[in-house]
Amino acid sequence: MPDLRTGRTHRLDLPGALLSTAALTCVTFALMEGDRYSWNAGILALGAAGLALAALFLRQQARRQGAEPLVPFRLFADRGFTVMTALVGAIGAALIAAVLPFGLHFQQQLGFSACTPGSPWRPPRWSPSSSPRSPDASATGSAAAGCCSPDWCPSARGCPR
Repeated sequence: MPDLRTGRTHRLDLPGALLSTAALTCVTFALMEGDRYSWNAGILALGAAGLALAALFLRQQARRQGAEPLVPFRLFADRGFTVMTALVGAIGAALIAAVLPFGLHFQQQLGFSACTPGSPWRPPRWSPSSSPRSPDASATGSAAAGCCSPDWCPSARGCPR
């Protein structure tokens, strides 16, 4: 294990931490609650304020590169780091884009409660007569059929108690 001690004390970038927290809070709240508030002027202003705070955070970090910033920009000089960071972001966005419509469809079109939209996708039950290595064909078929009917799962009508 290499000794990475620098012989100096580290300082927390408190302004950077506060700016990034405020920016993410504003943008996240605006995106999550925008529909509830009918995307009124307050929600749009909150989202815009979050983006402005994010820009201010980047500006503050650019000025702080000589000290100890939260995001050292020299990391992005390494092409491998930059490409992998972009790929991780793209994969995360793709996973969310692939799963989110299913949850919305189960809740809005099929009448599932907010607690149970993933019920049809849970692993099938194992039949006592089948080996532990192969799933029961009827359980697999009922899991596939569950995508089409809220009656497949008894807890689909309400949150489990």
